[in-house]
Amino acid sequence: MLEIVKVSGQGQWQRFFEVPWRIYAQDPLWTPFPRDSERQMFNPQANPLLRHVHPECFLAMEDKKPVGRIAAITDDLLADERMGLFGCFESVNRSEVARELLKAACQSLVERGKSLVQGPATLNTSQQVGLLVEGFDRPPQVMMPYNPPTIQNCWKKTVFPSCWTYILISGCRNLPGNAAN
Repeated sequence: MLEIVKVSGQGQWQRFFEVPWRIYAQDPLWTPFPRDSERQMFNPQANPLLRHVHPECFLAMEDKKPVGRIAAITDDLLADERMGLFGCFESVNRSEVARELLKAACQSLVERGKSLVQGPATLNTSQQVGLLVEGFDRPPQVMMPYNPPTIQNCWKKTVFPSCWTYILISGCRNLPGNAAN
């Protein structure tokens, strides 16, 4: 049975950080955050961003094992005070898990006075933003999101439509008008 729990205590934080490792363990292209780096990102003594960014994190648990995670984030410096964010989104290939995580994050944001939501982002929009939707045959690029192709199917079955498409052009090419042409 699927259960969504708010992260509290060292054991749940450990599970929160384990989720990507469980989901991507067999993916040869996945490049993880260094484990200590991700922990420090959520440590108020180590991360000055947390002076104005306030994440509330959730785990999707099934049979006492984590199968997904999400952070509901408020940022005191966002121009639109109605806006909340969600990030650190990871889910096994099941739309129910993705949907329930998003519901929990949205409920958290509503309870904190937000009426709009944007994401996924890591902790704010100056970090990794969005979902990878193509290019799964190439290694991830610095500061670009990476997720398995299956997450698209889960995403399409949630209440969130795609609003923007970010494009990363990878490779080298001489530009028109360049003397090297």
